[in-house]
Amino acid sequence: MSSDFILPQTARLFMIAVERQTKHMGISAGQVPALLILAETPNMTQAELAKKISVEQPTIANTLKRMERDGLLIRQSDDDDKRKHRYDLSDHARSLLPDIKRALGRVLKQAQKGIEPDHMQMYVTVMNQIIM
Repeated sequence: MSSDFILPQTARLFMIAVERQTKHMGISAGQVPALLILAETPNMTQAELAKKISVEQPTIANTLKRMERDGLLIRQSDDDDKRKHRYDLSDHARSLLPDIKRALGRVLKQAQKGIEPDHMQMYVTVMNQIIM
């Protein structure tokens, strides 16, 4: 298969596997990057989060709206610019983080099953070159 197919297919299958692991928590695969980033860097604006995740503003706006509706986020007005909002994880979302990280670990373990460690390291190196 060509890389034109393999890379998008790999990403799609990974997201499906993550969704299966997090669905029972009320978390979609598309919300996982925002949760993990906000866990490390709280109080981000929508624009900052969109840039960090590499998605368009309308995409992150919809994601944040759903996450806030589901009790995963706290939205606050920016002190310097009242037109902006800052987002942080709710206590509920923080309580889910260990389970989310374990779910990601299970997906990665399954994805790497049967792959030699040196091949996995080569894959990581190549993928880092692609995304940087």
